[in-house]
Amino acid sequence: MQISRTLTFALICLGAAVFSCSDKSTNPQQHVSAQSMRLADNEISGWTADTSAFPTGWLEIQDTLALMELIDGYYSYYEPKSFQGGVEQMLHSQSAALYQGYVFDFGTEKNASQMYQTSKTAADAGADSIKGFSKSVAFGMPVLGGGATIRAFKANLYFEMTLTGFDSTAFAYDTGAVFLNKFFSKIP
Repeated sequence: MQISRTLTFALICLGAAVFSCSDKSTNPQQHVSAQSMRLADNEISGWTADTSAFPTGWLEIQDTLALMELIDGYYSYYEPKSFQGGVEQMLHSQSAALYQGYVFDFGTEKNASQMYQTSKTAADAGADSIKGFSKSVAFGMPVLGGGATIRAFKANLYFEMTLTGFDSTAFAYDTGAVFLNKFFSKIP
């Protein structure tokens, strides 16, 4: 009788382990850190760290207090979506164009998607398509003087970038697509 109970218990444990492993392989949502999205000098050809704001060219945003100080007034958009941290990075090109980007970790794809949808809804009809990306994951808005802001999400990450110093918004959008392709390629 004791052997039978032990065997039954062992089979239940084995079954649970097999089920657990098979469940993970069919739903492999990995958590991607915002820090892993930092770009090295020339990782995008011709773009290097702009150290005028941060000596390293980037700033880690570790908590909601740091986020509140950074975004000055739009915290209510981010906080309910389970903000967990992020990075801000500034790069400049050889032609003096500037990239200021934020990568925020919202913990899950659902939360990052909700943050993206909130941003897209706020943009309303002003949201433009970014070449190579569906508006369901990325959109852009023009900035005076030929620049653009771009919003996107993938996995648990939400991206915001501003590109300035371009001859046209179209060129800024095309450059933003290069950045998005680089970021998205880093996400399994």
